Amino acid sequence: MKRLFIRLNGRANAWPVFLGNSHPFYSPDDPDGLGNASYSIIGTKSADLNLQQIECELLVDAGNNTASYIIRHENRIPEALILTHPHLDHTVGIDWIAESFSHRHEFRKKYPLYATLPCWEFVRQSFPQLKKIIEFHELIPGIQCKIDEVNDIYVTAFPVFHGDSGFGASLLLLEYRNQDKNAVRAVFTGDMLCPLLRDRDFREIAQARVMYIDCNNRFSYPESNHGSVTTIDPKTGAKSKYLGSWLEELSFSKLAAPHLQQPFNSEIHNYFSGFLKDNKDIKKIPFSVSEFLKKAEIPHTRLIHYSGYEDEKCYNEKVLDDKELESWASQIITREGLNSRISVPRTGDIFRLV
Repeated sequence: MKRLFIRLNGRANAWPVFLGNSHPFYSPDDPDGLGNASYSIIGTKSADLNLQQIECELLVDAGNNTASYIIRHENRIPEALILTHPHLDHTVGIDWIAESFSHRHEFRKKYPLYATLPCWEFVRQSFPQLKKIIEFHELIPGIQCKIDEVNDIYVTAFPVFHGDSGFGASLLLLEYRNQDKNAVRAVFTGDMLCPLLRDRDFREIAQARVMYIDCNNRFSYPESNHGSVTTIDPKTGAKSKYLGSWLEELSFSKLAAPHLQQPFNSEIHNYFSGFLKDNKDIKKIPFSVSEFLKKAEIPHTRLIHYSGYEDEKCYNEKVLDDKELESWASQIITREGLNSRISVPRTGDIFRLV
């Protein structure tokens, strides 16, 4: 392929606008803007993103509006699907996509899906009909996996904490190796309150060109099971009391439990042994975009999955529109002495990876 692009198929959280309400970030006149967070990694034979010359497409997450968005654009079945975690706003479109694949192949082939085992087990129980039409490929934490359906693309899943029901929730490090075997990387955090990374994982992730990261709120509210842009309280200038209280009750077993809901697996347990060794003080794990970038400063950071409801409810801070969020977050990151370029992309945004 000549070029590899990342397209944003949706940027919204589970419920971007509650019925009967409005939201400055999400316009009722832009249905695609209400679609849940999803990405297409598109390889083309052309120098530009020409949808008529697509060579391959990988899909990361498939929530509300993902399948219909694809139909209205390239209208082809992605070669494979990779999941960050099993919640409905990231998985409800799987059935539509996998059934389309099955019909195309007259039910002689199953659709390839890549995820951690706890993630897949939750999805399989939620949608039992998928077992007959999905070909499951397990992602083991910290171990790179070749995507069989496309050339030269690999993915590594790294555990994140996204609440007690975020079974197998993962940050994905995508790697493309061109003909000269040079690696180009991209990061998709999925939904996360905090990453569960070893020191060497941060070094790997820091080599990425772009990161799409969960930005549910500007300020910390860990009960939402999402991170924030900063952990600093806007009124006091000190660390958020909500985060401080939550950290007092934090334990390694709480963070690891959603990933260990399965029979003993030595590779997974070895991963978490390494995590615990590198994180003896788990209160120092990154709980915000700014803290993450201090551990792995990536040139381009794209903020996804914004809500802002807890900012308003808990901090009496306004919910922003996308331009306001981008400007405010850029100021925070610059103030922290970081150089990553912050942006808030709209649905349909294209990033040329190579």
